[in-house]
Amino acid sequence: MFNNLISIIIFSVFLLLLVFVPIAFAYFPFLWLKKKGYKRIAITFILVVFLVSVWSTYTAFYPRDKYYKKEFELQTGILIPKSGKILTKGASFPDMHGDYEANAIIKLDKNDFERIYTKVKSNSSFKIDDELIFYVPFDNNKALYIDPKDFTEIYTSRRVYGSGVLQSGSFTVGFDKENNLIGFSWITWIN
Repeated sequence: MFNNLISIIIFSVFLLLLVFVPIAFAYFPFLWLKKKGYKRIAITFILVVFLVSVWSTYTAFYPRDKYYKKEFELQTGILIPKSGKILTKGASFPDMHGDYEANAIIKLDKNDFERIYTKVKSNSSFKIDDELIFYVPFDNNKALYIDPKDFTEIYTSRRVYGSGVLQSGSFTVGFDKENNLIGFSWITWIN
């Protein structure tokens, strides 16, 4: 109980810093603009800084669809086509070591699904796997239930990367041929 309380307090302080430090830096230009007689511009400036700070913090905790599409592209070298629609997604926030997890399920039309399936299957860095695990919960604000067992063909690529500190990652992608769904899970950790 005590540890949870400390974690909540630390997280709250961190969140406040993320939002209010940029505003503190913007306060001096705000005062200068206000002193020069540009009161509306000063108020607009501080408001824009506040909104950008809040939006940046929000998208850090709840990434947009393009984050997951970019992650898929980085790990496979394959662009998600326009027909690709993310049905559900989930991500953790990086911990103090930079480790994080992300997963998503993407619906594609038949041709795009087959093209991506063929590319991943023929990619030598991907090995056949037997299980697709979604490490973090999906944003279940949508009424969607997907069973990982529906992904009958699964491939995993493990790699080490980084400059200075070596970091490892495991990218697993599963294919549900019946529904033209691609599910993927990406997990990183420090070596």
